[in-house]
Amino acid sequence: METLFLTLCDDIAALKQKVARHNKDIHRKLNDMGQRVDTLEQGNNAREEELEACQRQTLELQDQNADLTYHLEDRENRSCRANICIKEVPLQADSGKLEDYILRLFHHIVLALPDKEIILDHMQTVGCPYGTPGPPQDILTRLHSYQQKEFIMATIPDQGPVTFEGTKVWVYQDLSFITLQRRRALNPATTFLRDKGVKYKWGHSFRLMFAWQRETHAVSTLGKATLILGLEQEGPSSPMPQH
Repeated sequence: METLFLTLCDDIAALKQKVARHNKDIHRKLNDMGQRVDTLEQGNNAREEELEACQRQTLELQDQNADLTYHLEDRENRSCRANICIKEVPLQADSGKLEDYILRLFHHIVLALPDKEIILDHMQTVGCPYGTPGPPQDILTRLHSYQQKEFIMATIPDQGPVTFEGTKVWVYQDLSFITLQRRRALNPATTFLRDKGVKYKWGHSFRLMFAWQRETHAVSTLGKATLILGLEQEGPSSPMPQH
């Protein structure tokens, strides 16, 4: 009996040592795991800081790009501010008559100018040489006087063609490619306004200005125009030549 008791005590002591060794191993593994978690958390925090830095840099670059785009657009528009684009000019038998045709058109629009006679510094066709067989062509002209150009554009009927010598031509201000893209993006809104008989105009630097439901609005994105006009409920058509 005593021998059995001593054997049992030895087994209990051995078990205690084994449990102690296992506990020590578990504590070591837990400590290692805790260190790895700390390392991962530190790495994750570092990556979050790097991500935030990249996001800030992205926003700064986007602001710089928007600023550069605005200045480029403004510079291009200033460089062509004396230009007028005439769309769907009918073909003439002699290309030498083109200048006379344009001058007659401008005098027809304004009847009388508060300045001297209209002087054209330059004119050219858009796309192909004047007189090339085919449909009516587009003509780009530069007036010598910016004031005359402004007076002519102010006299043109709102968003409509000019009927001249039995044909209809469309007269536009020459604008930069960036501005034209932004205007085309608002085509659903401008077409909707024309269909409703609502007058609109383009404001500086880039705004579509119109009155709707007794309120005056100035929008620069189609999203905002959609909310104001409810374009999702009505789908307008587009009968007007694109510019």
